[in-house]
Amino acid sequence: MKLSFKAAKLLDDCRIEPFDGPTRRRFRAMADLQVARNLQCEAFSRHPPGFLMSLGAFSYVSGATRDMLKLRAGRFCSIARGVNVVSGNHPVAAVSTSPFFYGHYHARHLPEVVNAVGKPDFTRDLGGVRVGDDVWIGGYCVLKGGIRIGTGAVVAAGSVVVRDVDPYTIVGGNPARVIRPRFDPEQAARLLDSAWWQVDPKCLRGLDMTDINAFCDGLAALRARGEAADLTPARVTLAGDEIVLQPD
Repeated sequence: MKLSFKAAKLLDDCRIEPFDGPTRRRFRAMADLQVARNLQCEAFSRHPPGFLMSLGAFSYVSGATRDMLKLRAGRFCSIARGVNVVSGNHPVAAVSTSPFFYGHYHARHLPEVVNAVGKPDFTRDLGGVRVGDDVWIGGYCVLKGGIRIGTGAVVAAGSVVVRDVDPYTIVGGNPARVIRPRFDPEQAARLLDSAWWQVDPKCLRGLDMTDINAFCDGLAALRARGEAADLTPARVTLAGDEIVLQPD
């Protein structure tokens, strides 16, 4: 789609930007932009140039292909360049996996030579990838469609991820396997319970990000005093062919 002047201003007002490392960039009006279907995008997210993905606040994707529009990520995620979502599927239990025997293209454009009996019943598209909050995905990973990557997980660069990743777990390899937990089970549970990514980061500035237990204790104290305000960023979505502010 062509980005309208109105939509470009909206994205700028929401600090929704193309990623360029430490440099701030803006989406330019009338530029070509590929936009995620069912777009749900929060303010302060940074997107691969030429794309607008479904990203939560303070998340970024540094570079992507069209397949990454099938990925939906939460807040504070770090996704390096070269990551791909692979969601296409073929009928491995049939005589042939070739779409010559079941694909729409050949049935429509070569009907005189496509006379195969029986069309395999299989899932053609494995679906998108759902990423939680505070997830780091290293460069040039391949993510199988339909998987979920839990909050706090880390995926090592170059990994091929074919199954769900549990929260606060570090995985890597081909296929990706568990390398180790990020934290001990009690600390991981405390972080999940804290849901710190739902708190306005201004409220977190006085907390020690290097000490898990002290951080969780401090956040609990802030909440008890009513000093942990919710993070409520603006959200944009698609209405027809226009990017608009999502109503509260």
